[in-house]
Amino acid sequence: MRFSVSEGARYRVGTISVEGLRKTKSKVVLREVLLKPGDDYDPLKVSQSEEAIAGLGLFQRVQIQSSSDSERSVEKDLKILLSETLPGLGELGVGAMYEEPRLRARTFAGVQYRNLQGLNQTLSGRGEFAIPFSSRQQFIPFFEYSGSIGYRYPYPLDVPITFSSSFSLDRFETNPDTQTLVNRARIEGRLEKALTKNVTVFYRLLRLERSTTELLLPPIGSNSTPVTESIGSTGPGLIVDFRDDVFNPQRGSYHSLDLELALPEIFSQADIGFVMLLNRNSFYIPIFNPVGLTMSFGLGYAHSLLALQPLPDVRLVNELAIGGQGSVRGHAPRSIFGSSGTRNVFFYNARSEFLIPLFADFGLATFYDMGQLFPDYQSTDMTHGVGVGFRYKTPVGPVSVDFAKGFGNFGKSADRTVRFYFTVGTI
Repeated sequence: MRFSVSEGARYRVGTISVEGLRKTKSKVVLREVLLKPGDDYDPLKVSQSEEAIAGLGLFQRVQIQSSSDSERSVEKDLKILLSETLPGLGELGVGAMYEEPRLRARTFAGVQYRNLQGLNQTLSGRGEFAIPFSSRQQFIPFFEYSGSIGYRYPYPLDVPITFSSSFSLDRFETNPDTQTLVNRARIEGRLEKALTKNVTVFYRLLRLERSTTELLLPPIGSNSTPVTESIGSTGPGLIVDFRDDVFNPQRGSYHSLDLELALPEIFSQADIGFVMLLNRNSFYIPIFNPVGLTMSFGLGYAHSLLALQPLPDVRLVNELAIGGQGSVRGHAPRSIFGSSGTRNVFFYNARSEFLIPLFADFGLATFYDMGQLFPDYQSTDMTHGVGVGFRYKTPVGPVSVDFAKGFGNFGKSADRTVRFYFTVGTI
């Protein structure tokens, strides 16, 4: 066999024009184009540029057309045809979640404007109100709420990063056994950079937080005085996302890493200084059609940097606690934690779940969870949870109904009853 090859013209990019803009500035579009005038013409980069422009969320139609002038046969001009969407969005809804012993009915509302000054800047606000019902003690023991205002600015000063800031107020429960409530106010500013489609790094410039931790049902003989703490912190983070679907992943993986450094020099109160590292990894593995396996592993570590000073209570009862639907099912939410006065904490948590489709979008799940906490480097008993559940796939994530039995002898989590969970979305 003999092949005869004749090379054609090698095209370069000529002019790049944008049509169809009403509010958006043209530079917002052009900075997403992977080709510049004079570059070698590459159809793959043209397709990737279309995807990047569509990913801005500002346009309902994105198309890049190429054409060549007979007088300049080695050049291809690019024309970007766009149709803008409405920049304003709103959401309003109601929902429910059951995690024994609480049934939470909630309502939420939010607004968002995504194209301030035509520069893809976003201003948003969201509020949520929840009523927890319980068969224990009071029928409605307290109310929960959260509210936030956020601002997002891509390419500040034409630098290829994203600046975001937020202010939030919230009140939530961390442990139903003692009815531990946290009232919190936060102001945060951070920078983000998408290194690739799947990898994003961020740096928390500054987070100012003032929290009050209160026990409505303290253990007998313990101090029930509310604890108020002011924390100023900074630190980097990393997100790596290879999932095939954000809401209903079936293959791929998700990884996150978050480092927090708090010191009096960055506006923490005089007796608070610590470093905290949180890591989460999830793997979605198709074993054989149609059975799938999900495996998750997470760990956390915190250490007080000030001599004789403990870690803040608000971190001990929330970020550094395990138990519940997102951790070890079969145990009360965040019921395994280091007591007030703890200076060092380490924990790990592993979860595995088999999903067997039954019919249509319904599936049967079997799972096993485990975890262990090490307050002040003292080993506690390992906790376990096993159970079965049902899944129904929706566009916003699976509806999950789980029945789990917990095993373990540490603290309040030594509850050997079967617990029932109901959630919507991927945890």
